[in-house]
Amino acid sequence: MSGLALSPAYDLIRRIDLRDGPEGWFVILRPREGEPAFLEDLKAEANTWWNREIRVIDASESSVSELCLLLQQPSDDGVLLQGLDHWSEEQLQSLDIGRSSLSRQGFVVLLLTMEGIRRLFQNAPNVRSWIGGSQFQAAPDPGWMSEEEKRARLTALAGHHKLSDDDVIRMAETGTLPPGPEFAEWLVLLDRGDLGQQN
Repeated sequence: MSGLALSPAYDLIRRIDLRDGPEGWFVILRPREGEPAFLEDLKAEANTWWNREIRVIDASESSVSELCLLLQQPSDDGVLLQGLDHWSEEQLQSLDIGRSSLSRQGFVVLLLTMEGIRRLFQNAPNVRSWIGGSQFQAAPDPGWMSEEEKRARLTALAGHHKLSDDDVIRMAETGTLPPGPEFAEWLVLLDRGDLGQQN
């Protein structure tokens, strides 16, 4: 899985604006703590950037048709979608089959657990293709990640950038590492955040 960039609300909204201006589909890995505060920050930043509210939809108890209807009324606002973690594989597959009903002008941010992301991507490949690399982690502290999550993130970064951990360290040491939050995150995950401070 590519691109779980560690992003506070401001950075996430900025990335949405730069990428699709503001439209498209995004995934946020649910924070292990501080979720209400993060969501409030996200809504405030959206209001600041675009002078619009983010509508929160909890789809835990919704059917596929109900969710599609909610996303279309209206279809041009920003939506934060929760609750797909509770959907069955059959519901996720139905969502994928009916993906044409999901097309909208406004952006959709899916808030999911790591397991929820895995299940969504496994059962809804077409929705996954809409999301592409637009995946973020809400929690800015890599110390909250388990060793397994860190290794998965490092593997994703290596695959996306076609670089090894050793390549990144060598480039940081020689001052040739490109700027950007993903490379800074990479160094932090390798316990070499000190190298990022040198550049």
